[in-house]
Amino acid sequence: MQNRETKKIVGTVKSVSISGIGQNSAQLVLVVVNKNEQMTLTVRSLPAHEPQVFVSVANFVTTAYWNKKTIGVEFLPLSDSGNVADVVGVYVPA
Repeated sequence: MQNRETKKIVGTVKSVSISGIGQNSAQLVLVVVNKNEQMTLTVRSLPAHEPQVFVSVANFVTTAYWNKKTIGVEFLPLSDSGNVADVVGVYVPA
């Protein structure tokens, strides 16, 4: 993949999965949907990331899921197809 620019999607969280075994292995997988698209996004707990950021994103996304709130997600596509990506930020849209 040549273009590594971040993209954004605004929608509702359709599903959330948190898993991991051992130190720095946790990952959160979420599916965000809107009228036009569906994205599978991953948040990984890596040594380069602050653990607090992972926990904050997990709480934010889980709360949005249970309350059926619209969120915005900034992500970095992991493939040319663009349907699987790493999350770099989450926010409440204006």
